[in-house]
Amino acid sequence: MNRIIDFTDKTKSVSIKNRQLIIEEADGKTHSIPAEEIAAAIFSGYCINTSKSVLELLSECGATIVVCDKSKMPVGMMAPISGHHLQSRFVKEQAEASLPTQKRLWKQIICAKIRGQAQNLQAIYHDDYALGKMAALVKSGDETNIEGRAARRHWSKLFSVPKFTRDCDGEDVINSSLNYGYAILRSLVARAIVSSGLNPSLGLFHHNKYNAFCLADDLMEPYRPVVDNAVWRLWDSGQLTEGITTGVKRSLIESICGRYIISDRQETIFETATRTTVSLVAVFCGQRKELCLPERLPLVDREPQETKTDVR
Repeated sequence: MNRIIDFTDKTKSVSIKNRQLIIEEADGKTHSIPAEEIAAAIFSGYCINTSKSVLELLSECGATIVVCDKSKMPVGMMAPISGHHLQSRFVKEQAEASLPTQKRLWKQIICAKIRGQAQNLQAIYHDDYALGKMAALVKSGDETNIEGRAARRHWSKLFSVPKFTRDCDGEDVINSSLNYGYAILRSLVARAIVSSGLNPSLGLFHHNKYNAFCLADDLMEPYRPVVDNAVWRLWDSGQLTEGITTGVKRSLIESICGRYIISDRQETIFETATRTTVSLVAVFCGQRKELCLPERLPLVDREPQETKTDVR
């Protein structure tokens, strides 16, 4: 079982005993969780007592660790260094990938992202506003920036909020909710990248010497519409009036952990993201040409799944 845990201000301390996380709540209650079950641990509470041993065990078990600031927004992430016995070989192939290969892969990623945005608008408004047709116009490397044009149309149609602008630094409740959801998604994709033996800092399109997770930023693009849809539903139902509450966090995480359709199968985000990263390894090694990306996203109804969400 994969578990995503958000340690909030209700959590007093996190320690370990016999490879179990021992969680002490502010009200004195204590819980234990096997470290091997945790996919991502989010430390959003401001006064949580923990130790290096906790971080070490979580990393050893393959979990990503997300740290939030005073406003409960993610500001840092840590992923395991090694996750595959052939990592050295795969990273060498990754580093030597040709520019045409990288541009071809970026086209596939952007096409999948725009198709996801089209599915999103179709699910909500029964009209994709021609985004499906825009996906077919993407060229190698997206040299004509169809992604940007599609994004402007997507955001203008998604939220009927006067003058809403998507801003990664925006502090309004919609942008903050999107940023929180994207941060969780990014951590899960980074986990899949490492477990497949790739280096998350070597991106296909994103290149920034200060960014250790460029490849995660690349590969999470087709999954972003899931977060967009979840935030829209929370906003449309009036659940964002009090900001990013525990309930909002739980809804965002549960939406991300819905069932995705990939290769004609229903799979969790953990399985789907791993399929994507494993297919990327195969492309780098010359064993295939195309990435394995989701065909259908869990945009409206979430199927029952095994992932457990804990917002402590």
